[in-house]
Amino acid sequence: GCTFFHAKYRPPTQAFYTQEFAGSVVIGINEYGIHVIDPLAMKIISVEFSKILEPYSDEESFSFSQPTDDKKIPVKTFAFKTNQGELINDLLHD
Repeated sequence: GCTFFHAKYRPPTQAFYTQEFAGSVVIGINEYGIHVIDPLAMKIISVEFSKILEPYSDEESFSFSQPTDDKKIPVKTFAFKTNQGELINDLLHD
């Protein structure tokens, strides 16, 4: 029972080998959390709502952060370009 949104991953760094996703992704939202799917790499990252920090949406973007176990990088941020940012925001608040 997910609602899906198309988006483009915006990496925090330009170094290709450290990027989480290569480009176009699908964002799925359900009662368990947020799921980011990279269909080309066949990779899925799921984050429970209880572990999501600072979700942000506007007309052209969506981003969220999550804590990590790495002391060097205590918080990991995922940012996406999407025309459906306001719809994602409405769904997250419902």
